[in-house]
Amino acid sequence: MVTMSWSSAIDNRLDAQQDSTSLSDIVVAHVGWSSPTTLDNTIDVGMYSSLAIDSNDNLHVAYYDDWNGTLEYMTYNDSTSSWSTPVSLDSTDRVGKNPSLAIDSNDNLHVTYLDVTNYNLEYMTYDASASSWSTPLTLDSTDVVGLESSLAIDSYDNLHVTYWDSTNGNLEYMTYD
Repeated sequence: MVTMSWSSAIDNRLDAQQDSTSLSDIVVAHVGWSSPTTLDNTIDVGMYSSLAIDSNDNLHVAYYDDWNGTLEYMTYNDSTSSWSTPVSLDSTDRVGKNPSLAIDSNDNLHVTYLDVTNYNLEYMTYDASASSWSTPLTLDSTDVVGLESSLAIDSYDNLHVTYWDSTNGNLEYMTYD
């Protein structure tokens, strides 16, 4: 049941058509944002986060830990309503900036990110059937590349990534099928 209320501009009168639920209850319960939840409270974490949702409505987040210079990952299990502890995916000296996370039709995770030390575009994947992450793979190491990557997966599970080539000022594109 819904309550609708409004103010009349003509006579400054509050009009309402009431039922058992107020409009403010509806806005808070169904339209509003939740209160913030701290996922990782260590120093200087959460920069450049990327969020994706798998076919089971589990949340996955990749983010940069600026204090340690690492690519971090966490997941939220919808059935248990709980977040995992953070896992370092790549900790090889200042890596993980600007992650972009995407999930394919088999719930395999894919992430591109910047290796800040070498200014390379890096890639890792999580094999859902084996429950394991790959080792990092350098996708592009020419000049200063890999900044601001954006990863997408099409309906055929082909990967597409765009990123900035800072040396030449170009927008770059790569695909993997």
